[in-house]
Amino acid sequence: MIRKYGTRLSVIAVAFFSLHCPSGGGGNNALAFLALGGEPPVREAPSMRLTYEGSDYGSGTTLNFGSEITNASTGKTYSITIHNDGDESLQLTGSPAVEVSGTNNSDFTISQPAQNTIPGGGNVTFTITFVPGADGAREAELEIASNDDGTPKYGLSLEGTGSGSAPRMAITEGSTQYEHNSEINMGSVQENDSGAARTFTISNTGSQNLTFTNSPAISKAGTNHTEFSVGQPSNANLTPGDSRDFTVTFQPTVDGSKSATLTLETNDPDHPAYEIDLVGTSTPEPQPMIQIEHNSTDYTSGGSIPTFGTVWPGDVSTSKGVIIRNIGTETLTGLSVSVGGSDSSQFVRTALPGTTIAPGGSITVNVTFEPDTVGAKSANLTIESDDGDDGSASSVSLNLSGTGHSGRDILVEWDQSIEKGVSDTGGGYAVCYSQTSGFDPADVDGSSIFCELVSWPGAGDTPTSKVISVNYHGTWYIKVYAFAGFTPDGGPPSAQQSVAVPQ
Repeated sequence: MIRKYGTRLSVIAVAFFSLHCPSGGGGNNALAFLALGGEPPVREAPSMRLTYEGSDYGSGTTLNFGSEITNASTGKTYSITIHNDGDESLQLTGSPAVEVSGTNNSDFTISQPAQNTIPGGGNVTFTITFVPGADGAREAELEIASNDDGTPKYGLSLEGTGSGSAPRMAITEGSTQYEHNSEINMGSVQENDSGAARTFTISNTGSQNLTFTNSPAISKAGTNHTEFSVGQPSNANLTPGDSRDFTVTFQPTVDGSKSATLTLETNDPDHPAYEIDLVGTSTPEPQPMIQIEHNSTDYTSGGSIPTFGTVWPGDVSTSKGVIIRNIGTETLTGLSVSVGGSDSSQFVRTALPGTTIAPGGSITVNVTFEPDTVGAKSANLTIESDDGDDGSASSVSLNLSGTGHSGRDILVEWDQSIEKGVSDTGGGYAVCYSQTSGFDPADVDGSSIFCELVSWPGAGDTPTSKVISVNYHGTWYIKVYAFAGFTPDGGPPSAQQSVAVPQ
């Protein structure tokens, strides 16, 4: 029913003004204003409507609770919503607001709505709990009085059936109830860690003792059942209205999605094998991860870094930087770097600034080649850690190589000596050289002053040249002197000459 409020109203306002012009001129003028008022907006009267689980239940219809255990400790509860489809406030005028009467009214318990005034377009809820007091059909009448002129007394018939005495199991966590085949999400827990224990309650909401048929009371199954720990409840009988707790803890050992199923076998006739599915997610445990790089090339699995090339003995090559990174999520520890192999002394590394690397951090080790003799050289750079292989110990070997410069040849030429002894048996020339200017050939030592003999072969002209090999770059100073078999120490040396050997 729709009621309209307001009365049609017309208002006319007239005002007259006289305007007089001075000096006798002018006349009278009149000005009138007219105002008209219209109708106010129409407002709908309050209108009640009841729903359960989205379905409308008009006044005079029946709400059926189905079958329920007789004298259950916790019955079947429906939540009913009262809607006001009008614009004006709906007043629930009864006391109490929702009344139950009839043959089995005591089987239907009402939890009253929180308010008796429902604004236009608003709603409020109340609950009905059905606990049959006897077997068989049970019925009552529900009535809600209000200022809804169309339905001042909104009525519903309530029906249900007492199915007899039986136990019934319910599992809850706080105010949340988990029905048979429900899923419990245990959340996200890091691998090799333990989540918080969650406490669940087993209640007997029936009217007979609940008996557990297995020991322990709760069994586990499923792919990952070992990663869910259950704190078992007692499997003693549970009397009607009584309850006891059990706990579940998620303790994953490997990352990934996990699942398992809990089963409670009882004498509950509706669900003799009550199952709850457990799910959870295991996140990876923070781990360090080593990465080794040289010149933007990855050497984490080892390999040979480019050769240091040819270096004069006693010289130091350009350094090669080996970068050690921690690309993991935990601090890398136990880091060590060493040089080994047959020529390890000729490859020199810088000292480590520490033995740990924070996540995202890096350390650079510089290596130089410092040969002390000529020829090919090789060694190994070994990088080890306690946990660089995703938490496990790591060891990586890099091959090092270089060549000690084998020397440069210098052609030394001189004029023939007029000494007769040179051409005698046992005669010849001595070519002496050193990197020390003004050296004395008599101080020849084979390390800083060198002398090489050029003996006369015994026929033909005496020799006038010699090719010497020097083992280092820089300026070399050279002197030549003649000697005879009877004067092995030779005569005075020639004037000193010099030659620059490039690097």
